[in-house]
Amino acid sequence: MPTPIKTPVLVQSKPIPVAPQTAPTITPSAKAPEITAQAVPKAPPPPPKVEENYAEENLGRIRTILAERLKYPKNAVRLKQQGETTVTFTLDTNRDVSQITITQSSGFELLDDAAKNLIESSASLFPKPSKSVRISVPIAYKLR
Repeated sequence: MPTPIKTPVLVQSKPIPVAPQTAPTITPSAKAPEITAQAVPKAPPPPPKVEENYAEENLGRIRTILAERLKYPKNAVRLKQQGETTVTFTLDTNRDVSQITITQSSGFELLDDAAKNLIESSASLFPKPSKSVRISVPIAYKLR
């Protein structure tokens, strides 16, 4: 799920000292006061979209790996269970997975558990991310 982009807010850390002013006297030959502009510091560039970039570049490969390794649970076949589950997980830079959750259930615990196990057993084959990323993938179990 993409992270919403937040607009940076400029915060001035110290007030700019202002010298006390006396009321200027205006004479017909006086020049208009000079106005100087002070540069406002530029906002830092937004952080790179690591998760979005990784997903765009590698989600197809991850889905292919999962499809090649998908095994239908025997008890689910016997009970004629089918459905689609969405699994969300964190993939670390060393290809370890953590925080595996079912974000959309198939309606059957056997299929949801099989999907989690599929992620755990396949993670070592996923493309290696440069930073930890959070990924969601749908996994469909359909009887033929």
